[in-house]
Amino acid sequence: MDDAYIVSCDREWLLSLIPKIREFLKDRLHLELHMGKTQVIDVRRGVEFLGAYILPYRTYISNESLRRMMVQMQGMGNVSKESMYHSVNSWLGVLSHYDSFNIRCELFMKTRFLRYGSFDRDMTAFTLSKPTTDIAA
Repeated sequence: MDDAYIVSCDREWLLSLIPKIREFLKDRLHLELHMGKTQVIDVRRGVEFLGAYILPYRTYISNESLRRMMVQMQGMGNVSKESMYHSVNSWLGVLSHYDSFNIRCELFMKTRFLRYGSFDRDMTAFTLSKPTTDIAA
């Protein structure tokens, strides 16, 4: 089953949903609710969900997701410009869903990326530079 979360101010109501959800999953979908992964958490503490850390008024990329992204960046080595272009825009796409402008600047405003292209003002898209040999004389 996919991950899901339910938000409410009423902890007791949330706890009362667990047996109902378990019954629905079993009877209708022939699935089982994994009790070891079922949690009722105070939303003020934040919740890690699908690679994000969600707080009431802000969403961050999780440390684990950011670490994996940085490991992938370090492992790029000698990839083609096109491959780098696709990877960078994929990472920017993921990061653009979070309050991460400073993280995007820190990760991508490096000579390694800037020698091949440029970023838009919001750091949400990377464009490859045209080779100088393509410029008409």
